[in-house]
Amino acid sequence: MKLSILFFSAEFRADDARSYDLVLEASRFADAHGFHAVWLPERHFHAFGGIYPNPAIIAGVIASQTRHLRIRAGSVVLPLHHPVRVAEDWAMVDRLSGGRVDLSFSKGWNKSEFVFRGDVAGYDDDRMFADIATVRSLWSGCEESFPTAGGEARELSIYPRPQGSSLSFWVSTFNEGLYVRSAREGGSVLTGLLLQSPAQLKAKIESFREVAAPGAQMTLMLHAFAGADDRQALEVVGAPFRAYLENSMTLWKQQEPRLDLSEAARQKVLDFAFARYLKESTLIGGMAMIEERLRFFQSIGVDEVACLLDFGAPADAILESLKRLATLAGSLAD
Repeated sequence: MKLSILFFSAEFRADDARSYDLVLEASRFADAHGFHAVWLPERHFHAFGGIYPNPAIIAGVIASQTRHLRIRAGSVVLPLHHPVRVAEDWAMVDRLSGGRVDLSFSKGWNKSEFVFRGDVAGYDDDRMFADIATVRSLWSGCEESFPTAGGEARELSIYPRPQGSSLSFWVSTFNEGLYVRSAREGGSVLTGLLLQSPAQLKAKIESFREVAAPGAQMTLMLHAFAGADDRQALEVVGAPFRAYLENSMTLWKQQEPRLDLSEAARQKVLDFAFARYLKESTLIGGMAMIEERLRFFQSIGVDEVACLLDFGAPADAILESLKRLATLAGSLAD
């Protein structure tokens, strides 16, 4: 099993000139201490993740400051972009990084984000995979036909060429059907435990493996904080993690009216979510617990855990946690 790092900040202060320092410092540390990849999200118009509206930009900076770390979009919200734009932007990052780019794609779910494209009502699974195929074709150096002004079709290829001729891709999803579809299309899966239990994940991984090609990867996002022991970890990140969950609810309720709850009901939901996460769905604790949980996920078929770092703890505590996690990066890969 590989260990990677992932960012998805819960809050953003417009007056903070050092908003990205943690991302860069953690990426440099991960690069030097055996972590496999850094995952960067795409989010818009909300404090929950909104510090990352264009992952390709910060990926380019990370490329210039690292040498080994895979640099991954987790995820490109594909209906918001023309596939040529995606291929061009990330081909530049691939060149800057010496061929270290991989991409995960999603259909998106936050309605506010679709202001970038007005034609997303029919953006279904078939269209997403067609766009993924276009990105991969352009990445490999092929020409693709696109309509230009006046409707005339042109055969186009991208510049710069990426350093690698084959693009490894993931699909970001909780949906078992998309696990299988991605595997059949030659892809991998990036998932989490927000909308599924570990038992449900195990069953979906089994379905994925039935059709997946050799080398297909199952990557699991987990909130991670390694403390001196379980109690100390919870003392440091318990309150920030609960606030993180609460912040996420303010975004989810924009899409789901049933989450527009009374204060008492909202606190009850948060209590349940907080307890459920800590019981089985995070890497928040001491090193013994974290290693045990990682071994469990390895046993059910997870190939890589992407440790979500920036959910509210102080930066110095996050970096200290990362040093502890680094001691597992090598042993889990054996």
